[in-house]
Amino acid sequence: LNDKAPDGRDVTGGWYDAGDNVKFNLPMAWSAGVLAWSLVDFEEGWKEAKQYENGLANLKWATDYFIKCVGDGKSSIVVQVGNGAQDHATWGRPEDVVGPVPVYVITHQNPGSDVVGAMAAALAAASQAFVWRDAKYSAALLVSAKAAYDFAIRYQGSYTPTSVPDAAAFYKSSSWMDDVAYAAAWLYVRTGDVNYRTSALEWYNRHVKEEQGGTIWNNFDWDSNSWGAVVLLSRLYRDNTAFVDRINTF
Repeated sequence: LNDKAPDGRDVTGGWYDAGDNVKFNLPMAWSAGVLAWSLVDFEEGWKEAKQYENGLANLKWATDYFIKCVGDGKSSIVVQVGNGAQDHATWGRPEDVVGPVPVYVITHQNPGSDVVGAMAAALAAASQAFVWRDAKYSAALLVSAKAAYDFAIRYQGSYTPTSVPDAAAFYKSSSWMDDVAYAAAWLYVRTGDVNYRTSALEWYNRHVKEEQGGTIWNNFDWDSNSWGAVVLLSRLYRDNTAFVDRINTF
């Protein structure tokens, strides 16, 4: 419980990855985003299963951590806590980890639009999940989501292999425009601001053109939010049959 960012802010919380004692924010953000989406779209099912409160509590554990990671979103954003190579060299309980562990940040000079964009999407989706449940917390999530999104589009580029070399051996990113498109779509869902809707379409189109987003991405997972963006865009642009046609090829 002593995880600190280089600037001293607290970055405890969040989920460890698989059997590791490392917090990799890219897969964590994808998982949190999907969990939030499920709570938004299938709220009644969660309630019928008597798991709605558990779902929200689990989501909040991750998004509380993301809020800390984003901070004010001005100079740096934390994207990984712990070193994968060091962690794999020792098999043990998280309680036995001797700190301090390395904490990796994205900065103006070392961008990470993929991981920060995915975090923005998770935060925006979570804000939608909490909007009627806890308005104050939903608002805090939205502030953090906007800050992360703005950082991702202002300082563009992938976080691997340069910005966070350790992550490249575990969660190397193949693209980033899909992540910011996905984030923009969720920000539109949450806010109704048409600028986010427009940006979601523009970023997705760039993803298709510049990152082969219309052909090679056949998975919806931590390395590709392309399909998540497609599904949301099919709802935001119902007159554009290209998105439904794309879904039908999945």
